[in-house]
Amino acid sequence: MKIKNEFINISNDLTIKSYFSVIFDPIEQYDLSWLYIFGYNFYPIYFHICLIIIILMFIVSQSCLTVFGYLNHKLYNFIKEAFLAVCGSERQILFPYFFYIFLLLLLSNVLGMLPWGFTLTAQISIVFFFSITSLGGIMLLSIEQKGWRFFDLFKPEAPKLLEHFLIIIEFISFLIRFISLAVRLFANMVAGHALLKILLLFLLLLLNMVGITPLIGSLLGFIIILAVVALEILIAFLQAYVFIFLMFVYTKELL
Repeated sequence: MKIKNEFINISNDLTIKSYFSVIFDPIEQYDLSWLYIFGYNFYPIYFHICLIIIILMFIVSQSCLTVFGYLNHKLYNFIKEAFLAVCGSERQILFPYFFYIFLLLLLSNVLGMLPWGFTLTAQISIVFFFSITSLGGIMLLSIEQKGWRFFDLFKPEAPKLLEHFLIIIEFISFLIRFISLAVRLFANMVAGHALLKILLLFLLLLLNMVGITPLIGSLLGFIIILAVVALEILIAFLQAYVFIFLMFVYTKELL
């Protein structure tokens, strides 16, 4: 009851209520209605922002003298080493596409952390687009190279009695890859960004109820929020890396 009364007192404070209205509903940040202005959909603008940032990254990275260029080269080498370790040098022609997809996913994840930002990968249609086009493109390349031998992938070594049954299971498990790639990225981005807003609200309520002096409360809140944001940025990187690493594994298997 005491916590409830404190919550009501805070909510009645107009200086805080306007701020709380932004974070009361953690799922509200994924609503697309605010992107429609004067009947025009501004949803693609976030793709354009990501593309512009990627282009600038490649331009700046031509020189390692800048910190940004140095980090970009480190990131490029890190992803390339993972690609070569899994796929080998014979498939190196595909690496620029995978690196571009990695950067696009990473920036899409991180954009949701910015004020008035929007997480593209928190939309199931977007992540399914990445999943279907990436894995589907590799599948088409495999069919072009192997022809009918592509379907040997679904033929396990098993007794004749179980062979037809296992072929169906292998085919279904292959189709599930399209779903698992998309849902894994979607679920982690939605849960992570929602958790961040829930923790922000909880922290504000906690600092108010404990009665800490404004200076100490502000400093403590800043440190905790900074730690949570850093963790979420790390998760955004890891989810983009997991997506692209699984694509490396599937590429090695199919090509």
